Amino acid sequence: MKKLALLSLLLAVSSVSAYAEGNKKLNISLLTGMSMPTGGKWNDNGGTSRDLGYRNSFSTGFQADYELSDGLALGLEIGRDWKHMPHDTGNIESSDKCGNVDILRITPYARLFKKFDRLTIYEMMGIGLYEVDRSELSQSVWILPIEERYSSSKDYLGFNLGVGATYAVTSHLDLGLDLRWHHIFSNMEVFDASTGGSSFAQIPINNIVPSFKIQYAFEVL
Repeated sequence: MKKLALLSLLLAVSSVSAYAEGNKKLNISLLTGMSMPTGGKWNDNGGTSRDLGYRNSFSTGFQADYELSDGLALGLEIGRDWKHMPHDTGNIESSDKCGNVDILRITPYARLFKKFDRLTIYEMMGIGLYEVDRSELSQSVWILPIEERYSSSKDYLGFNLGVGATYAVTSHLDLGLDLRWHHIFSNMEVFDASTGGSSFAQIPINNIVPSFKIQYAFEVL
């Protein structure tokens, strides 16, 4: 999937550049922030005094989009959550043995924006592929009484919704903030503490991701 991500990015940039000749702007953005699990057993298993959900992860992203009009841009985002670690790893010292999760996302998106002099506000929606990589369990543990249960990675469909704002520092450079909700239609299997027994549940993944954004605009001649 990583090769697919690079190929998708190259195709998006080249096709957008070709289409954009004689028009508008091509925007390239870098994002860095924190991906925070929210909702359901992905965030907190509940039912006991122990938190068996997953922790926040450092998150990065790269965006390229083309302004089709004064209020609409289409583009592609490639991003990654680098490591969601379990809150509670039981009697195992290394959380790598309890299924750390990192997520690669490849999501085409549409961005609606409004400019007010140097300030630009926007809302956006993306849909695409999410590759969920989970460390395979290397031994049985008492909160996860299984061994080698998970495959190394799975691909799922997902979407994201968000809002943001940027401020033009120069005619080409903008700085801003981005807030996104990512929903992945996953069936990742986790220990279900709410049942009071050693059972498991298949869960979707939901993350809230606030990010700092650096955007550079190219005038396409």
